[in-house]
Amino acid sequence: MSTIKPVVNDRSISNLLSGLFSDPVTGLRCIEGGLIAQTFVFRAGERDYVIRFNADNMDANFDERLLCYQCYIALDGMRFFAKSDNHDSYKWTTDRIEDLIGSRGGILGVIDG
Repeated sequence: MSTIKPVVNDRSISNLLSGLFSDPVTGLRCIEGGLIAQTFVFRAGERDYVIRFNADNMDANFDERLLCYQCYIALDGMRFFAKSDNHDSYKWTTDRIEDLIGSRGGILGVIDG
């Protein structure tokens, strides 16, 4: 499985932490594992800290992610309405999701970009 962890070097983190803490920063080390955040532990003064760095990709593919979320919610609603025999709400939800997908060139157009 691929990772989206940012690559952050120890020197950059040391410089950052030195600017944030008045006490000396000691024991800086990377914690292995995880797929999203690059995690470090360190000590400043008498306290232990953990700092995590995530890739700044919140805006990446936002429209596609929003569409996927809307489809997820709509499909869950369709499941509920189908089980409860609420045909009018099922039809309304189906029409809305078809409008969403259709306005973006169909689901394959969204996936294929």
